[in-house]
Amino acid sequence: RRLRLLGTTFGKELKHLRKERAIQLLRETDLSISDIASEVGCSDASAFSRSFRSWTGFTPSSVRKGR
Repeated sequence: RRLRLLGTTFGKELKHLRKERAIQLLRETDLSISDIASEVGCSDASAFSRSFRSWTGFTPSSVRKGR
């Protein structure tokens, strides 16, 4: 109920946290894309790449390279 009052949902908040954590890991670590995918709850690197692109409009590798 509190999330609804704030105009959000659990799913939206989870998506936001996954996106932020993925960006942090891409920028600050040398973890593989597969390891980052696992860390943020994606089933594999391919699913992570698709999700990441939908969240940000960029590929994980472009963010890692500093875009």
